[in-house]
Amino acid sequence: MNAKQAYALSKSFTNKSIEGLGTIKGASCVIDAIIPSADGQYTTVTFGWTGSAGTHITQDMIVYNGDDGLGIKDVNLAEVDNKPHLIITYDDDTEKDAGEIPVPTVEVGRVETVEYDEEASITEEATSTGVKLNFKIPRGEPGGSDPIWHIV
Repeated sequence: MNAKQAYALSKSFTNKSIEGLGTIKGASCVIDAIIPSADGQYTTVTFGWTGSAGTHITQDMIVYNGDDGLGIKDVNLAEVDNKPHLIITYDDDTEKDAGEIPVPTVEVGRVETVEYDEEASITEEATSTGVKLNFKIPRGEPGGSDPIWHIV
């Protein structure tokens, strides 16, 4: 092979390589085909695009099939038992205890008597197990200074 032939071959290779970079150059890429193998072990996905010279170029990608996983048979079949734990039933009828469901607690915190003209209020504080409620309760309105006597 002489230098002129080597140059022509290298230029042809470079042109084909650049043409094959159509997706980098902004050409739209589409899926031309999705073909499962005869033995079911993999699927060939063929991508195609039109290169800058107007030729249709394809590139195959092999995707190996993994094992099927389990799904949840019916979300309505997930139940809380009496522990309380969340029990999930999968589509192969196996059950899985997903663990204890924390049940929040409500506890009474501070109960404070405030002046009769203040508003009653309840505030909450988060705790590690739920919530604590704090109360402010107004005292009764004061009576008059002169007692009223009823003698019968």
